[in-house]
Amino acid sequence: MEPGAAGTQHAVVAAAEALDLVACHSERLARWCAAAGVPQERLLALANAPGHDADPAGIGAALAARRSRPPGPLRALVLGRLDRQKGPDRLAALTATTRDHVAWRIVGRAELDAAPDLPLPVEPPVQGAAALDALYAWADVLVLASRHEGVPLSVLEAQRMGCVPVAPRVGALHEAIADGVDGVLVPDGPDEQVVARLAGALLALATDRTRLARLAEAAARRGVGRSWQPAAEALSAALLRQAAP
Repeated sequence: MEPGAAGTQHAVVAAAEALDLVACHSERLARWCAAAGVPQERLLALANAPGHDADPAGIGAALAARRSRPPGPLRALVLGRLDRQKGPDRLAALTATTRDHVAWRIVGRAELDAAPDLPLPVEPPVQGAAALDALYAWADVLVLASRHEGVPLSVLEAQRMGCVPVAPRVGALHEAIADGVDGVLVPDGPDEQVVARLAGALLALATDRTRLARLAEAAARRGVGRSWQPAAEALSAALLRQAAP
């Protein structure tokens, strides 16, 4: 979760004196907790990794298919819950602005506080690693219209399949996406500006497939290098230090 006015991180700060260790899913969240008064020696920043294992053969097949994909509209995927944090209300204008050059799929479920009025059907959530990877393999880009974020697993999973994330620079997304290298980050701002910037980024990729291919290859290289193993080892070592007499 990204630091904000409310949320789990505030409960952690309130209970900090009773906690021996606070594991954070991003460097940004760890810095926020330190600034809020959690002792630095109790904080541990752990890098997120994809939420499921991927078949190396499947990754290779997806990348090969990208390299030989025939010309056509840019394939854009929106994936996950549709609540205010994720900015589903921004999607109507974004899809309308880009529809002549972008083929959209929105997969998820609207939450009670944000039932978006979209010009295309919302597909139900998928279940299982294979179904998720099939979506990432279909898409050229994973689009986030979020108002705030941590480090979403969807970004890490998409990159591993060569699917390029395009998102506002909010929260800790910059820890997972190197703008112009393995994804695209646009400046945050009012809704109208974010929509215009995202639309511009998508239309630019739709017309520059050489750049899209370069980003996809870099995203895949970064994605396949991510693993929970380093985080697990760091957490295990921290717990052993805390348990030592």
